[in-house]
Amino acid sequence: MVGSLLRESGGKARACFVGNSAIELEDKVRILEDWSASRGDWLSGKPHAELEWAARECIEASAEYLAAAAELGIPYFDLSSNWDAAVDCVVLYLESS
Repeated sequence: MVGSLLRESGGKARACFVGNSAIELEDKVRILEDWSASRGDWLSGKPHAELEWAARECIEASAEYLAAAAELGIPYFDLSSNWDAAVDCVVLYLESS
């Protein structure tokens, strides 16, 4: 779908994938736990097994995004090590011409 949208735009659209493919499962669990607790989101107060499931799903989806980005020849930005810096890179990329 992303590839067809990019082709149809005639080069007027920019796209990228973002994910967490370079993170260890327990690190992602900890991040989800801390984030959820501070914001009261849908994972707040869930048992460790549910947090682990959500983290695993995120990491697995990110691997798919990484592969799709390579196949489509578009950038993939990994948010695993420095979320703020990676988001800044995404914004710069999407705003560039």
